[in-house]
Amino acid sequence: MEDKYQSVYEKLQRIYQKQRRNHPENGDSKQMCCMWSTNDPPDIIEGTPPFDDIEEEFSISISDDVALELYDMHLDEAARKIMEMRNEQCQYFAHPIRAKNRPEPGEQIVRAHSPAALPSKLAQPAVEPLNSPFAELTK
Repeated sequence: MEDKYQSVYEKLQRIYQKQRRNHPENGDSKQMCCMWSTNDPPDIIEGTPPFDDIEEEFSISISDDVALELYDMHLDEAARKIMEMRNEQCQYFAHPIRAKNRPEPGEQIVRAHSPAALPSKLAQPAVEPLNSPFAELTK
């Protein structure tokens, strides 16, 4: 168990060091928030480069709520949370029906709310608008 924790911690620390270099105003406090600008923090942290790197490295999906939790953690707490998430998500995909939808290692995770997740038919109107003042704009 401790070997797995150490491995997760080391990988997370590499991501932390890489992302923290982008924000030299932040000290090296081992707080996850230092991977973003503390002078001008982003409004939305889910889907930002640090979390993209974490999702890719650990083959996990990070929700908005979990992103906020991780943002406020120290690296050691975050490493344990990531281990917990990996375990939960592995159990989820162990289900026979879900297993066929499991992302391959290195495969990009497409979030349900991203445009890439929408079928192309949804991007087009199902019925052409009739006598609409906007009809000319849609052609």
